Amino acid sequence: MSRGSIDRPGTTSIWEQESEGSFQNASFLKKSSLQRATGFVPNLLGSQLSPAVARSGKGSHVLRRRSEATERIQSSLAALDVVVSTPQKSNRPPTGSLLKERVLEAGLAFASPSLASPAQTPLSTTARELYDVDTPQALENTFYQDQTLSTRGELSRLGQVTFLEENQHDITMEEPAIKTGKELLHSFHQALKSHPDRADILELVSLFEKACQEELEKLKGLQAYSRSTYRPPMMTELNLERSTWQLVGALYGDRINHDQYDDAVEHMDLMLSNRSDKELVNEFFEKDSSVRQAQLVVDWLEKNALSNLEEHPCKINYFADTISWDNTLHDLQHGIGGKSAVSSLDIDAPTREGKHLSDLDEKDELSFSKHLFACICAGQLSKAQELCVECGQPWKAAVLEGWRLYHDPNRGKSVYDELVPVEGNTMRSKWKQSCWEMLKDPDYSVYEKALLSALCGNLRLLLPACQSYLDYTWAYFKVMVDVLMEQNLRSLSHTDEEVADLPTEYWTAPFTPEAIFQEIDASPSPLIQKQRQEHFYQVQKLVILNDMKGLVSLMHGWVVDKNKTLTIHQLRFLSHLVIFITGLGIEEVEEEKCTEILEAFVRSLTHSGYHSLVALYAARVDFDRQIRCYAELLEGINVTDEQKRCLDLGKEAGLDIAAITKSVVENIRNMDPQEVGDVSALELGREVEITKADRHKIEVISWLVFEESQREEAIKQGNSLIRAFLAMRKHMAAREVFHKIPPNSIEVIQRNWKMKAGSEPLPLALSNDMKEYTCIQAYLDAIDAFNAWFQHFHHKKPAPPTQPLQSGFSDQLALEQKLKQYHVEIGRWEEMKCSLISDVEEKIENVLCFVGGGWMVDQPDPNDDDSIRDREDSRTNQMELLRKLCLPQLTLLLHSVLHSSGMYAKCLKLADLVAAEKFHLYQEFSQDELQKLLQLLHKSAVSLAGDTRQDVFGYDF
Repeated sequence: MSRGSIDRPGTTSIWEQESEGSFQNASFLKKSSLQRATGFVPNLLGSQLSPAVARSGKGSHVLRRRSEATERIQSSLAALDVVVSTPQKSNRPPTGSLLKERVLEAGLAFASPSLASPAQTPLSTTARELYDVDTPQALENTFYQDQTLSTRGELSRLGQVTFLEENQHDITMEEPAIKTGKELLHSFHQALKSHPDRADILELVSLFEKACQEELEKLKGLQAYSRSTYRPPMMTELNLERSTWQLVGALYGDRINHDQYDDAVEHMDLMLSNRSDKELVNEFFEKDSSVRQAQLVVDWLEKNALSNLEEHPCKINYFADTISWDNTLHDLQHGIGGKSAVSSLDIDAPTREGKHLSDLDEKDELSFSKHLFACICAGQLSKAQELCVECGQPWKAAVLEGWRLYHDPNRGKSVYDELVPVEGNTMRSKWKQSCWEMLKDPDYSVYEKALLSALCGNLRLLLPACQSYLDYTWAYFKVMVDVLMEQNLRSLSHTDEEVADLPTEYWTAPFTPEAIFQEIDASPSPLIQKQRQEHFYQVQKLVILNDMKGLVSLMHGWVVDKNKTLTIHQLRFLSHLVIFITGLGIEEVEEEKCTEILEAFVRSLTHSGYHSLVALYAARVDFDRQIRCYAELLEGINVTDEQKRCLDLGKEAGLDIAAITKSVVENIRNMDPQEVGDVSALELGREVEITKADRHKIEVISWLVFEESQREEAIKQGNSLIRAFLAMRKHMAAREVFHKIPPNSIEVIQRNWKMKAGSEPLPLALSNDMKEYTCIQAYLDAIDAFNAWFQHFHHKKPAPPTQPLQSGFSDQLALEQKLKQYHVEIGRWEEMKCSLISDVEEKIENVLCFVGGGWMVDQPDPNDDDSIRDREDSRTNQMELLRKLCLPQLTLLLHSVLHSSGMYAKCLKLADLVAAEKFHLYQEFSQDELQKLLQLLHKSAVSLAGDTRQDVFGYDF
């Protein structure tokens, strides 16, 4: 028989060629047996030939096959590196699914195109013989050893990195994994940015799945290129995430569009007697959303199993040249089988005679059954049948065919139309009944029983072959769909055929998702109990149950758990799942918990340095968190170009940049508060060193000067910071802050206000801020003038030339020249000193006699607004403190300048300035400061006493 003749129009079916239709006979099914297997598969490399074959020594092809076993296996292992390292892109073939094309398009292809059903991809014949070769120790230490039978093994390996995997991997795989993580973050960000509308929520899920798939393919390619057996943990988690997005897309693609299904079939008459079983089931799927979604879960699990099966291909040709049991045949032909071996090779011989096949055939038979079961788990029924034919067991392919639903596509056609083969089994119920009877035979292996149990709905015998949490889930949902489908058929079918009774056990299987997961969670298996605690399992469970409120609460619990820190990629997955959930508009979902999950991801992005990604996600939390999260990001950025880029990204995302930058400045300004020291202990003109914290506070003002609209806030925040620096004698730091603010800020504020309010006067608070800004400018100018005089007076005065001890004529001449030069320089110095004294006097008096009520004095509020007064209380107190700190000191500085320059009369006139009621300067002096000022004035008066033109108070006679 040629390969691929199954289900092909115009060809004779397998059962017609090989079994002559006997599969439809219940007695045949009961009589026919899948050959008995006696144990687990040993290592083929370590096994020996059977004693009979070893004794014969004949040069048959069977003997040659055994003698060359080691060479063939080594060749297969070499080929494995190429096969496994080349990812095969394959989707689930159209086997086992009972949905019509329009249901598939609406439920699967619409939500997740990768779940559609293109043509199947055959498994590689050069694949590694995983069942017959020792697995590496790293694999033996995982949840289960048989990688092919562990059809959903990716999930079971979550967090299970063994010692060998941890220490023997090629370190070069880690670097691409890190790069992949970065690319994945950007891919998800771009997908979300390009689909901001809720209407695109399903397309967004598809893009998330595609991003995971693309990065996973890159890692697989790099792993193949490096020929490394190490699998980075990120590959496992990425595969889990991809499958989760596939599940979300498939189920919610159906749930979101379930109304159109109901409308389409609302008036459909399902009681028509001329409907075939397949048509009735398809209509049942279209109408019943619960069974349709259960089938979507089965399809999703089978697709994952298929992906794993393709990544870990196994040996296909278990028997030589389409001859089944060739080892037993060889033993019979040469008379070396022994008394315990079968004497004939019909398919019932082992059961009828109660004897065994050759030991190698039994090993092959067990491996073959395991592989067929793996194909069934992967939805590859047709592929399993093809393998049965290729391996010389066409009767087994016919047995598997009995599961198909009956359908005659020729019904209703004209007699002139071309006839096509009828599909399915008209005696399907009897086939199921026979399977249940056959499964009572204890001689069948676990996998032989599971093979038929998956098709006839025997959950009890199907579970022992399942070795992971998702294998259990597949088994339960597979049986659930089968039971519901059988119930529907029996309630609608009106054929004359007698319907066979099925055991009570069949009808008592759980048929709701809630009941299924209750039973799985109650499983006594420690492995299942451990696996069900994994994050991805729990997410997938709640997605299947459509419990979005419970899912959000679960994810929120992971985020706030202080005993476990989630990685940035785990937070990325949870955050985008939250974005999907909120996009569904489910009212019962707690918005506060969703926001906290997103906030945790935003903080993780900030701490990991992904600055360009933060704005988009920060915009999805509430306003207060937006301010807090984005301000936290900006606080750590000091490069001007990067600051501008982050502000632009924030604007693009719709964030309130003004409020955010204000928060940034206030947060940093309030860091590390310093106490103002005792004023009396501070030296005049002393400059305090700028610390690293001070430098950070100075630089943060830059956030407020990028936009002219924020100049008001820049002046306000700058004034506040300068007040703190002045109180701590950090004049240089205050000066740097002042220079951060553009000099035209006052004009810009006035212009902006005029454009906004026309001729209305400036608000009082803004006017006071602008006045304070000019007060600070005047004070800093006065300090600069004093420092310039101090440097000139004490450090730049020319020194007179010295008289040599013994001088000749030439020396005397040189001295005279030096004296002339000295007089010139001293004259220039005196001239500059006078200019500087005048400048110091003017600028200090500008501060002492500041217009508009005095230096650092706000204009009074005519309306006496309590809210403004309360808001300005702290600022007013600071300004009053500065007046007490700075005005007495400036007065003493001015006296020092005048007295040092011999201007004693002007020194005494300072008393009039301090005592003047117009300026109330005396109120800012403490008792000690007034005492010190009087002492200095007394000193100036004494110095003035020698002047006959003025009295001791500096007035002319």
